Amino acid sequence: MQSFAHSSGLDQSRLIYYAEFDRQGTYTYGNAQLRELSATNDPFQILLGDLDYIYLQNQLKSPSPAIHEFRAQGTHQSLRLEVMPRLDDQGTKLGSSVLALAEAWPAEQITGQQQFEAILRYAPIGMALLELNGRWIRVNQALCQFIGYTEEELLEMDFQSITHPKDLAEDLALAHQVIRGEIASYALEKRYLHKNGSVVWGLLTVTLARQGSTSCFISQIQDITATKQSYQALKKSEEKFRLMSENSRDTMALIDQQGRWLYGNPYVSKLTGYDLDTLLGKPYAELVHPDDLPALTEMYRELMAHPDQTFKSRHRIVNAQGQTRWLEGYIVNKLDLEGLNAIIGNFQDITSLVYSSRKIEESEKLFRTALEYSASGVALTSKEGVCLTVNRAFCQMLGYTEQEMLGKTFDSLTYGENPRTFERLGQQQTYQTEERYVHKTGKIVWVLLSIARLDLEPHHFILQAADITDRKQAEEEISQKKAQLALLSNHLYGLMIFQAVQEPGKPIRFTYVSDTVREATGQPAQEVLHNADLLFKRIHPDDYQQLREKLRASLKNRQPLKIELRVINAHQDARWVRVRATPRLLDDGTVVWEGYQVDVTQRKEALEELKRSEANLRVVLDHTEIGYVLLDTEGRIRLYNHRFTELCRPETKPHVAHTERFIDLVSPERRLVVEALLQQVLTTGEGVGYELYDEQRELYFYVTIHLVREEQVLGLCLSMQDISRRKQVELEQQRMTQEVLLKNHNLEQFASIVSHNLRAPVANVLGLTEMLQQPDLPESERQQLLEDVVLCTQRLDQVIKDLNQIVSLRNEVPTEKEWVDLPQLVAHIQAQLQPSLTAKRAQLVTDFSQVDEWYTVRSYFYSIVSQLISNALKFSQPDQEPLIYISGAMQEDIFQLVVEDNGLGIDLRRKSEQVFGLYQRFHRPIEGKGMGLYLMKTQVELLGGQVFVESELGRGSRFTLKFPVLSAVSI
Repeated sequence: MQSFAHSSGLDQSRLIYYAEFDRQGTYTYGNAQLRELSATNDPFQILLGDLDYIYLQNQLKSPSPAIHEFRAQGTHQSLRLEVMPRLDDQGTKLGSSVLALAEAWPAEQITGQQQFEAILRYAPIGMALLELNGRWIRVNQALCQFIGYTEEELLEMDFQSITHPKDLAEDLALAHQVIRGEIASYALEKRYLHKNGSVVWGLLTVTLARQGSTSCFISQIQDITATKQSYQALKKSEEKFRLMSENSRDTMALIDQQGRWLYGNPYVSKLTGYDLDTLLGKPYAELVHPDDLPALTEMYRELMAHPDQTFKSRHRIVNAQGQTRWLEGYIVNKLDLEGLNAIIGNFQDITSLVYSSRKIEESEKLFRTALEYSASGVALTSKEGVCLTVNRAFCQMLGYTEQEMLGKTFDSLTYGENPRTFERLGQQQTYQTEERYVHKTGKIVWVLLSIARLDLEPHHFILQAADITDRKQAEEEISQKKAQLALLSNHLYGLMIFQAVQEPGKPIRFTYVSDTVREATGQPAQEVLHNADLLFKRIHPDDYQQLREKLRASLKNRQPLKIELRVINAHQDARWVRVRATPRLLDDGTVVWEGYQVDVTQRKEALEELKRSEANLRVVLDHTEIGYVLLDTEGRIRLYNHRFTELCRPETKPHVAHTERFIDLVSPERRLVVEALLQQVLTTGEGVGYELYDEQRELYFYVTIHLVREEQVLGLCLSMQDISRRKQVELEQQRMTQEVLLKNHNLEQFASIVSHNLRAPVANVLGLTEMLQQPDLPESERQQLLEDVVLCTQRLDQVIKDLNQIVSLRNEVPTEKEWVDLPQLVAHIQAQLQPSLTAKRAQLVTDFSQVDEWYTVRSYFYSIVSQLISNALKFSQPDQEPLIYISGAMQEDIFQLVVEDNGLGIDLRRKSEQVFGLYQRFHRPIEGKGMGLYLMKTQVELLGGQVFVESELGRGSRFTLKFPVLSAVSI
């Protein structure tokens, strides 16, 4: 606080002393005149006598101002002292100021009048002489400055006119008491009305001066406005403090030097659960949580060692209900402050805050983890845009490491000149924009940037960025395509793009139409935007109601509008157009239609022509013997004739008219094949044809699939023709041809056999006969030769019988076939050969799990299997039990029968060409004629099959019989 002497320049006066004292009455400052008396000690100890100095010390400790006159010690100077308290802005006394007016009046030279004039002139407070009726006689300059009036103005007034109405009665009453002699003087704090209309406070001291018959008031008025204002502010402050203390949710306490309660506000009882009367006088430590007591005790020692120093404390107390409450606040030692002499404590209950903080810490940890692994870039910056914290996603987005990002300004990373991202935020709390950043590699990265100002001091900003580079590129492409679309739509004949809006209760209006609308209306697009009727009036009257109904249905069902209608163009020609539009319903009920209109007149005319052609084509197709079906590229049936339905399988016919996809009419086992053929034709463009046999109906069909195309592929045409009669003729011719070829082959083979097998016996007979014709042949030799002739003749007879058996077998062409149960067939053979099986201790194993029946001639098949089992037993190894294994299987379209044994085997390296020859024997010691395998092979071939052998000496043989399966296919 600046001293009065410093601010008023009183150091220049030689007649005035000015000094300042602190609250304890200690001298702290003096002006130049005082410092001339003493540079170190209190100068008033030199100026005043002992009693007067004691009086001054008492006044310095008083809260009220005072004025007193002294005579300077050892001089003829008169000292008039004014003692004023010095207050701070809150009204607390800081000390006192002392103003002393000193004047020397030699007794032989100075008169009383001169003394009064000097006092009146130099007095720092207001002084005046007044008539008993209150009019001013003399006033000094200090009074004029206090009231605001000039001396001339005051001399024309009385004190009643400048006295506050509420204080006038008391002042007049005291003045009358002085006049009546009831009191010698009086002092009064009163309010005056300043010339500027404000109210000022003065300390008025009034005495009555009498000289002869003349009397007047001598008044001294000291300005105490500041003091009164400070006092009133202090009272208000005390009242506020009292109300705050009583209504505060903070704990306010006074503790004595021993730590005992002296005072507590009402919230103390609520917090602790104890009445204040119960707490007063008890140690505060009794409430402290045991775990916090050591730390609080140590703080108390520091508190006692450092008066006036404030300490912060956080500790727990245990209330009357046994609950633990967290307190945080400040403690200050004011034991030396007179009038208080206590330790002041101010605490808040932060229990909820502590528990919340723990939850916040956990949440913050989760938040930091989420922030670090967030897919969006997040950063904290200073108000200048300097990066303070940044997450991983932001670093990856711009190609920098976290260390490289920290300390950078985001404006330095922004693409372009003079970026002002943060300045654009202005006074807004949040701001969103699209920015381009420069990647570390130099490429441009588009981000959707959200910036929020944090209410911190100084300001900080939180940035959230999402990489929208791909989106911006897509938008750029869309923008280019929109431009291209606008260019195309404005130059494509017959195509009009539009956007229409219908607000609630208002007619439809267009917000956009392409320039091609001129073709329909003869008016430019701008005119149609102003008047939608220019377009609507062009709709054919017969189609207008249909359009209205379609619009209502589309809006109600939220479905696109699809309609074909006629419009009358500017040339008065009726044109067919197709309209497609999608509705959008806005929040205010407005409907927005976006779509296009395209001229389809040529297509309509072409369709009509196509219908006529289709009708003609159907007449032709329905009178042909070939079934036709037209498919689109997706395999859907577009057209078929009546003959196609007739040729379909009985179970399929009822469904032809209701089937969309052709493949659904195909039998399940053929669908994959047919789908592959359809796809093959679509891919290669080359047609295919194939024959099918319907086993159920015993019919043959010839099917073709061809591509249908003009400028582009339209679909497929499938034809189906019944070729059963032709096929029967072909099969019969094929059968007869094969039979003739087989007979010729057999005749050639038979001729070879006859020539080979009859040559030796006939030659022997001829030789023996020639020898018998010799005349000189002895009788004994003749008899021997006759016996040899008989033996040769018998052998020839046997050969002829064998040849006859072969001829008979070949002439018996098998025709009657049936389904033969294979396990049952083998069981019958096993029963017939059981004596041989038992004698040889043979084991017969079968596996017909894959195929257990076969369509064939039973007698031939029985003979074939029986021959193979008999051979296996006949040519078994003497030191090993025979094992015969028979199995059946299907491999593709071939039935395969395998007979395998562990017998003697055949040396195929030397005898492979002779295995199935007539009279071929490979094991001489074993009786036989060598016809079994030959006859077995002949029977297999007569059934249309083939026989293969695998064999090795000492390891056994494996005979494999293969018979083709006749393909039976249905469509």
